Amino acid sequence: LRQAIRLLDDEKTNALSSGKIDVQKFRELNGIQLGLENDLGELNVAIVETTLLSITVGDNSPAAKLGTAIQNLKEALKKIEEFRNVLDTIADVINGVNQVIGVLVSAASVIA
Repeated sequence: LRQAIRLLDDEKTNALSSGKIDVQKFRELNGIQLGLENDLGELNVAIVETTLLSITVGDNSPAAKLGTAIQNLKEALKKIEEFRNVLDTIADVINGVNQVIGVLVSAASVIA
């Protein structure tokens, strides 16, 4: 449709310039062209609406899948944070054991 509109525009302009049509016929063709441009605009809107509906509606839509993926990512991040807390606790235990070993070593050297 877009190509037909361009062709009509070129042809009517060339025909007017060459004297093949008069101004009245040019205006008539211009009105047809404007009608086609309106149709094209309506088709573009329909395509966009259909596309948006296809990505946003339904449990299996890309938008729903994205939402699920984001939720899964948030849950994974929580698990990573919980695991980090476990690792921090393990590190605290290791530090405590090292301190106890340090005290025992110091005590042993005083006794020896």
